[in-house]
Amino acid sequence: MRLPSRVLTAFVLAGALAAPAFAASTTTAAPATASTGTTAMGMLAQLPAFLTKLDAMRGTALTVAEKATVTEAVTQGNNTVNGIQNKFLGGIASATGLDAATIGAIIPSATKPVSNSDLTSKLESKLGKKLGFMQSSGVKAANSLRNNSLDSLKTSLANGVASKVGMDPALITSMLPMLGF
Repeated sequence: MRLPSRVLTAFVLAGALAAPAFAASTTTAAPATASTGTTAMGMLAQLPAFLTKLDAMRGTALTVAEKATVTEAVTQGNNTVNGIQNKFLGGIASATGLDAATIGAIIPSATKPVSNSDLTSKLESKLGKKLGFMQSSGVKAANSLRNNSLDSLKTSLANGVASKVGMDPALITSMLPMLGF
């Protein structure tokens, strides 16, 4: 069952406000990903720790309203990652004939860029043959779109969060690995 964004935001925000001990315990957890992309809870599972770190880096606690706007920005970012990954998997599936689950299993993370040569090598290994010119072109196009979209999302997420909490976007960018970027 997929929860609506605002319900998921409320759950995450409630956890961030009511359970600081939970936030501290999630800082060592690896970002959650599924074989076909980041799950709805992937980036959001790390949100309490991210909010706690924002408080510490800023030097003052975030207000409830600021936590809510940051939570919404991360939730929207998570949804965008899922869309980017699904479009990517569909493009690769169309180019190679492999199913999305198989392709998702060879991609390390829905939020990390993948080099064309690494992706091509993994796909060729899975297929047991070299990609043809049209297949290779389709794979490169889908991968370039994915990598460019993720880069743009990372920049807009950092800028959006920074403007909401009054911090330098470069500092927020340095914190995005906590969310899987």
